[in-house]
Amino acid sequence: MAAVHVCHIAQMCMEVKRGIERQTTRGSGRPLKVLVAPAYVIAHQCFALRLLGWLDDLLASSVDYRRILSDILYHGKVRDFIR
Repeated sequence: MAAVHVCHIAQMCMEVKRGIERQTTRGSGRPLKVLVAPAYVIAHQCFALRLLGWLDDLLASSVDYRRILSDILYHGKVRDFIR
């Protein structure tokens, strides 16, 4: 399970990280793993999720789009389709 805590200043993020690690060490002896990620990484992840959602909707709407994508993924190019 993951939780997201947003800070705007790197020093503040590191203080929050240390506080979380300190609080979670008390009972179990082993702190939770806390990662501090730059905002641009999170922004890229959000964009990738939106793009995948759009691609899923597009592929659900047409057999031809699915065929074109599978050709690109499997063969590296789009082949001509003879019907």
